[in-house]
Amino acid sequence: MPFPRFAVYATGVLELLCAAGLVREATRPTAGLGLAALFVLMLPANIHAAVEQIPFNGEPATPLWFRIPEQALFIGVALWACVPARAASAHRAGGVPA
Repeated sequence: MPFPRFAVYATGVLELLCAAGLVREATRPTAGLGLAALFVLMLPANIHAAVEQIPFNGEPATPLWFRIPEQALFIGVALWACVPARAASAHRAGGVPA
């Protein structure tokens, strides 16, 4: 991959921007979709890092058996964040969102 250091910093900045977007209800759906897309796009790189045993800051690579479910959890939580709060509360109450 060309410019690997830049890719790491760029994805980190994107993660932080999307995380900040989760704070406000108005930007939460877009931020959640952005995070889910980012996590899906980063999955092959994470699989490669685990399979090739690429260390991170001198530490051993996270095992693949742990990394894949963790990534799936992150994707699920990001998609869950996309659900508007009013629709989610109406669904829990058994009603129709206003």
